Amino acid sequence: RTPDREELLQFSDTLFSTNAWLVGRRDKTPDLGSVEELAGHTVCMARGMKVSPAFDQGANRDFGITHGADDRMRVRMLLGHRCDVAVVAHRSRRPEAVMQRLQVLGLPTAELRVLSSTPLVSMPVGLAVAKDSPLAPLMARINEGIRRKTPDIRALIERDLG
Repeated sequence: RTPDREELLQFSDTLFSTNAWLVGRRDKTPDLGSVEELAGHTVCMARGMKVSPAFDQGANRDFGITHGADDRMRVRMLLGHRCDVAVVAHRSRRPEAVMQRLQVLGLPTAELRVLSSTPLVSMPVGLAVAKDSPLAPLMARINEGIRRKTPDIRALIERDLG
């Protein structure tokens, strides 16, 4: 959600949150758990990803950015030494669940590690529709349904599946 997007889109209430995790190479990357600690490093992240105001301000000023389309590509770029750290999104707040996800993606988890015990940031996830969309007038009803079902939605999405 950015000011530019606010002008064009109508947003729903938050359905659940996802977390931005920092992943590095097991043999090289030091522990990093804050935006300030990224200074001097190159970060692989999704184009257009908004992590936090502090992260966005530090990008290309305090640390370099290179873009990869998805978690698998960003981690492969990390393993290929095109960046020092990859930002990986995962719904869980547990580092071991992030590693399980990377394993499911077929990545060599023996060469990787999550760089802190907590996510860099938690980001709300919701729905967005163009303000001139036929769905826009329904957003109040959608939000009512989200509020009624929030505990069930979060339990379903945030549940660890393995």
